[in-house]
Amino acid sequence: MFKSIFLLSAAVLLGFSSCQKDNEYVTLDTALPAGNWKITYFADSYGVDESVTYNQYEFEFNGDGTVVGDPMHPNNPAENGSWYTSLDANGDVNFHLQFINQDRWAYLVADWDVIEQTSDLVRLQTTRNRGNNGNISYLTFEKE
Repeated sequence: MFKSIFLLSAAVLLGFSSCQKDNEYVTLDTALPAGNWKITYFADSYGVDESVTYNQYEFEFNGDGTVVGDPMHPNNPAENGSWYTSLDANGDVNFHLQFINQDRWAYLVADWDVIEQTSDLVRLQTTRNRGNNGNISYLTFEKE
């Protein structure tokens, strides 16, 4: 009797632990390198929707901290850069993005605050980028 209760308890615990795996928290460090991403929304610090400026690129975030903006149009050059994440003093996740061609990508180059994140969506905001007027810029990446 004791043996069957023990086996039943073990089976139930095993079942619960395997269910937990589906709901694991995904960090940017693991989510971003797991596919290609596209900018689906970018509003500059004046509130102007500038998404069309960047939506012709696919972004590949590599595990080594490099990022490539691959053009989906043959007349646009690929853009190389770097990315990393950090925690600020409040324990909030920050996303840092740099590109070699700072003129073309100036509004993306910033230290972004992560405001929402799933395995296929990342929403960011910042007040620290080019042309900063103290207002907030918003950036959304979605996995393709």
